[in-house]
Amino acid sequence: KAMRESIEDADEASECGESGGVIAQDVAKRVGEWGGHQAPASETPDGRIFLKIFPPQIPNETDREAFVLNVQTFDVNLYNHFLKTFQQLDDSSNFDINFDGLGIPMQVERWDENPWEGIEIYDLEAFEDPYEANLELRVPLLPVNKNGETNILFNWQKDQKSERGWSNYFEVKNGVPAPVSENEVPEQIKQLEYETLRYPTSLMSHENVIDQWFDSSCFTCVDTTGCDATKHQTLLDDGSRITYRWYRFVDQPAFEHLRIDYPEKYSDQSLNELQKVVEAIHREWGSDHKLIERPVVFDNINLVEVDHGLIVEPPPGKEIGWVPIVLEVELPDGIWQEEIDAPRWKEGNFYPR
Repeated sequence: KAMRESIEDADEASECGESGGVIAQDVAKRVGEWGGHQAPASETPDGRIFLKIFPPQIPNETDREAFVLNVQTFDVNLYNHFLKTFQQLDDSSNFDINFDGLGIPMQVERWDENPWEGIEIYDLEAFEDPYEANLELRVPLLPVNKNGETNILFNWQKDQKSERGWSNYFEVKNGVPAPVSENEVPEQIKQLEYETLRYPTSLMSHENVIDQWFDSSCFTCVDTTGCDATKHQTLLDDGSRITYRWYRFVDQPAFEHLRIDYPEKYSDQSLNELQKVVEAIHREWGSDHKLIERPVVFDNINLVEVDHGLIVEPPPGKEIGWVPIVLEVELPDGIWQEEIDAPRWKEGNFYPR
């Protein structure tokens, strides 16, 4: 009930050649804001107010723990570096290219040195919208510039181990939340549990959808030299069920649509050359190939674990030059998106697709 990650998703209907994305947010303050939450509150007969929250698990074993390491931006030099790889088809040594030194380290201009407040309350009024927030968890962050690297760390140096992180229970006194033990709170607030996201939308496969403004025929597998007619499924940790199909790289739906819209640019010859490059990359670049500089200044590192359901194995014979493309996403407790939104011009006509 009280926990909601502050990540903004840019979800779009999957049309031929269309894609969605994730909006990333820069870290800008010493005391970092860690998402908005709506905390359930309980008031006792004598007027005492208690909160229950479900805080994220943030590393706090040592005085400084890694958050984001070697923060960089990239300019046209990185693009040009990749461009050489995609243009020199006959030079196999080109696939041993090194991408180090192409990033521009993040510069920290100023940093808020205010004390870590733990949590901050806006008000305790109930909201109709379950995603409105009345509570903000705050995290002590510290930027470190050293040897050309900029690292953002969780900074617990001023806090004893017992004081790092958050309690699950708080009592609000004069508008300020103070941590309390479970023994001090009312029974009804102990029973509140963390809930999954409400009102999710499952994205239905829209193969063979063709009308005056929307054409998804490129998702249909007709010629099996460029696609595997078998639909595969994988299950994610959150219970989402993903349906996908394997396509030869240049026969995936996005390129099928580009062939139609830009036949001169995406000719058979140019796509065949691109397919050769992709196959060479699949053969030459292993899991240890360095595409992004590794951080070297900070050695207390715990790598993020990727949901194992997102790592899929290609069918036999399709290990080189083939990629998995998602067809359908079924979320737990989600409703199916069965209609296609039809955005219109001001004159009332549909946007071209």
